[in-house]
Amino acid sequence: MLKLRSYLCLFLAVVALVLYWPIPVIMQFFVSEQTIYYIAIFWGRIVLFLLKYVMGITYRVSGRENIPDKPCVVLAKHQSVLDIFVLLALFEPHTSPFKKELLKIPFFGWMLASVKPIAIDRKAGRQALNVLVQQGIEKLKKGIWILLYPEGTRTLPGQKGKYKSGGVLLAKKAGVNI
Repeated sequence: MLKLRSYLCLFLAVVALVLYWPIPVIMQFFVSEQTIYYIAIFWGRIVLFLLKYVMGITYRVSGRENIPDKPCVVLAKHQSVLDIFVLLALFEPHTSPFKKELLKIPFFGWMLASVKPIAIDRKAGRQALNVLVQQGIEKLKKGIWILLYPEGTRTLPGQKGKYKSGGVLLAKKAGVNI
């Protein structure tokens, strides 16, 4: 039964994406960057709804009182796809640097591109770090939170990867908290 619900949830999320993606892609030419963010993120809220009501997955946030009032750099452990959707509901508006290859995924990549994210070439080394810092500072000035996964990829619960310094460097250069 769990497998069936998983496939149903995935199917509904993909259908929602295919039906919804033209809206932010077209609207990006007519509204502000923050407005397009909220339009695009609605799909993420659909996914959270499906996870809750089809899969029965719920989440609880503790320590919300420790979240600053103004945008800053947020460092989080990336354990599953779920944490992406939960964190987008907590930090609005936000952007997360990600590997540029995601922009090539039909529908999803097109919608992702509409929010003008920080796309990183992981093979570019120092140049990728410079892109992160430069574009991250611009986003923070616009009131957009920067959400980073300092290990650079998903890690299983309990595992510890090598932490990268990009988030700390960005926060220092931008003069914001972590």
